[in-house]
Amino acid sequence: MTALLAGGLAVLPATRASLQAGPNTVAVVDGSRNAVTAVVAGAGRPGGVAYGAGATWVTDTANDQLLRVDQAGQVVDRIPVGRGPMGVAFGHGEVWIANQLDGTVWEVNPAAGIVVARIGVGNGPDA
Repeated sequence: MTALLAGGLAVLPATRASLQAGPNTVAVVDGSRNAVTAVVAGAGRPGGVAYGAGATWVTDTANDQLLRVDQAGQVVDRIPVGRGPMGVAFGHGEVWIANQLDGTVWEVNPAAGIVVARIGVGNGPDA
């Protein structure tokens, strides 16, 4: 099994030879070989990670964005979300982001790549 790590876990296929992940990157780890097989650069300051709708979703806490990462480990979409996006989850066909600094949870439609709802939840929502 291959996993994408940045404070969380999601499944992706292995695509590259072993590498080393540095600060503020996301590593794709092949658990069967115990090796880093890809490094996702340009992820800002990664926070949460979730997998769903054929992509891995990473919160970029430095730029207040949700990143869509494809199966090859490339950032293919950057979606602006609330302030301090920490946690991310995939459920009921949608991507959900907990924005710690503005006390909201945002719902993103993965097919359209757009925010469809902003829900006030109070102080400090997190993963």
